[in-house]
Amino acid sequence: MLELRRVLAIEAGSRELDDQNLPRVEEIVSVCAGLVTVDEASGVIRLVHHRTQEYFERDSEEWFSNVEANITNACTIYLSTFSVE
Repeated sequence: MLELRRVLAIEAGSRELDDQNLPRVEEIVSVCAGLVTVDEASGVIRLVHHRTQEYFERDSEEWFSNVEANITNACTIYLSTFSVE
């Protein structure tokens, strides 16, 4: 959960993480409009239904045209910020 919050706190074009941007779990779930749920026992956020994942996999280019570059940037910032913890 904390890792997801940290990654979501990274702003586009930024080279570092601002802890003031950490979203609350409730905000993440709310913004996802019912598409995700939180497993309280494990602390994992997951899609509510497997069809949702199938949809995103099928139509990912339409919704996430620059996804690989965005993920690479976020991972680089995340790893450079927290690799010493």
